[in-house]
Amino acid sequence: MIRIGFSKLAVVKSLSVKKFICLLVVTLILSSCEKKQISILPFEVTKDVSCGDLYDNGYKRSFGVDVILIGKKMNDTTIFYQIDIPTIAPEERTFYNFYKSRPTVVNPINKSTKYDKYLEMDALTLKDSIYEFVWGDIQKQQRDICSEGKVSWRNFMLELKKEETENYRNTIDTNKYKILNINKDSDYYIDKFKVVNLITKDTFYCSVYEQNKKYYFSSTFTLINYE
Repeated sequence: MIRIGFSKLAVVKSLSVKKFICLLVVTLILSSCEKKQISILPFEVTKDVSCGDLYDNGYKRSFGVDVILIGKKMNDTTIFYQIDIPTIAPEERTFYNFYKSRPTVVNPINKSTKYDKYLEMDALTLKDSIYEFVWGDIQKQQRDICSEGKVSWRNFMLELKKEETENYRNTIDTNKYKILNINKDSDYYIDKFKVVNLITKDTFYCSVYEQNKKYYFSSTFTLINYE
């Protein structure tokens, strides 16, 4: 009877250990699958964010500039991150090859293609299915850009109404942030200043400006200093 009791106890302990190990494995798997929480606030930044983290959170490449930007549009807010990659030979830049793979001409008279109407639209406003139709597979884009790419810079953009532009800085909570004046070195800017996060001590360079008959507030933060 004593032997049987010890045997049962050993079995119970063994099962408990196995259950614990299984729960631990499941917990680790679930935690590894969780998306990284990335700040979307103008004066807070997630410093350890990676290129892959951004794609996992719905960011994708924006086009029309000579640097690699991946961004996400959320109503009247757009956030861009610049991705720096090592210098590579042009023939290896697979994510630049869109124009080589454009479709054959649909209308031979005006040389139009089925892509044209989407090329004039902001890529970040397109549904993923349309985006991939125009700009290629998002997962392949992620592999090409993120394999060696590093996040170096963030730009937060908020679209404003014209009447909000003159005194937008007055809407910033001075209990959390300190506003510092800087010179407006161009008439392009309606306002220009720096904001210091009083908790993290991070400094954000801010401006209010007009572009293409629309008005914006912009907050930028450098994640990698090459100096």
